[in-house]
Amino acid sequence: MERNNKIIDFIHDFFLIKRYEHIREHRVIIEEFINKPGLSEIAKKYDTSIGEIHQIVREYKLNELNFSVFKILTERV
Repeated sequence: MERNNKIIDFIHDFFLIKRYEHIREHRVIIEEFINKPGLSEIAKKYDTSIGEIHQIVREYKLNELNFSVFKILTERV
């Protein structure tokens, strides 16, 4: 059982670090999307493709989902 907890802790830490790094790297775009969703407007504002903005937002939302799932899992234990 102890080994399983260590694995779960490792995975949790991995997702925390990944989430933090992604937010740190793309903070301005993520905050812009949270305040006013609109991929095309953000892409124009930062002179980048809609696909790139979509990837950034998609990874952000995936990281948030992973964080929420692990938070629920740790609350159950």
